[in-house]
Amino acid sequence: MSVAPESPSKSYTADRAQNAIEDVQLPFAALTRDLLKFAAIEVSAGKEEADAVILIDVEGSALAQSYAAPDERHSVGDSTPRIRQFAGARLWGTLSLQPPNVTIHTRAFQGTIAPPARIVRAVYMSPGDAPFADLLRTCFGPELAGMILTLYGIEPVVAALTSDSPVVRNSAAVALGRQPEKAATAVEPLIAALETDGDILVRESAAWSLGRIGDARAVEPLINCVQREFDRDVRERAVTALGEIGDFRAVETLINVAGRDAQEVRSKAMKALRSITGQQFGANPNRWGAWWSEGATADSGNVPGGRH
Repeated sequence: MSVAPESPSKSYTADRAQNAIEDVQLPFAALTRDLLKFAAIEVSAGKEEADAVILIDVEGSALAQSYAAPDERHSVGDSTPRIRQFAGARLWGTLSLQPPNVTIHTRAFQGTIAPPARIVRAVYMSPGDAPFADLLRTCFGPELAGMILTLYGIEPVVAALTSDSPVVRNSAAVALGRQPEKAATAVEPLIAALETDGDILVRESAAWSLGRIGDARAVEPLINCVQREFDRDVRERAVTALGEIGDFRAVETLINVAGRDAQEVRSKAMKALRSITGQQFGANPNRWGAWWSEGATADSGNVPGGRH
């Protein structure tokens, strides 16, 4: 299958009328076009010239919560002013591909961003300010990429990892992890994304997908990520992925992380250590360190291979 966008083999149209969510215009058509071009499919302007139609039916709602007014100073005993901010959002709908005289393919998508516990600035003052765009990236895009993988194979989705758009790259990375049984040939491209992509969410999604696929080729790159990555969420995903792969080479790094990283990362490191070794040393990194210093090998856990 060609992935050259300048030589499309088919033509599709996206229904622009479905783009509106409350006061928000989301670029469903643009993301659809940017992903489908990797399958050599062009999104056209009108249904009359299309070989098939993509229908996007979507609904959304902004989620509000009251927060302390930012940058306010009050005396003891004064009530703190509260302001209502639309800091969360929900997005749900269906994505349907309808080629002529062929069974329609439909996928549902949904996602929620809960309002955070604390906000230091007033940035979500109307429903239109709610984080709908983040949900387009994390729930709609991956479903569309997953449909492409199912219908047209893995090559277009792997190619999308090289897109100029971080939204497209993230959509591809997540879709590959959602169908790990089809993604063995994507391991090296996902490793490249983990190591070199400039977008934090893409690196995080690549780590997640590598854990889902479970290929041992990802162990050393994930270890390097845990040791060198500056972003806590990416490190947390990499630690979890190492636990899912279950390779004993990760044990020493996980013990080190369990004693010095952020709480969320330390907790995931303990869980990964229990999964890999079969040992139950609780949440005390010193006990794990002592066990390792005493010469633990894979034979003392539940994973073949020993120290490397």
